[in-house]
Amino acid sequence: VNLDELERGEVFEKFSFVLGGQRVEMLDPAEIDFKDLMTIEHPANFLKYALTPEAKKVLSDNKLEGWKFNQLIKDYMTHYGLDPERAGKGFLS
Repeated sequence: VNLDELERGEVFEKFSFVLGGQRVEMLDPAEIDFKDLMTIEHPANFLKYALTPEAKKVLSDNKLEGWKFNQLIKDYMTHYGLDPERAGKGFLS
């Protein structure tokens, strides 16, 4: 396979969520550098790479209950065609 000439197939619409009255986006997991993905030892650490700087700020500036956080991750994974069950019942279960 020639990776220099390889083009991506399916591209998804950006995933976004609203918190604290602000809509922010999360990055497509397929666009995250594999070297960053290789450093992830716990699923919750994935957010370090999936959140845009805006999303990180919104999450740090607002209260987000665990059950809502779990729903956010489930919806994010489903949006990008990932199996939410692979992450277990949730990060905070």
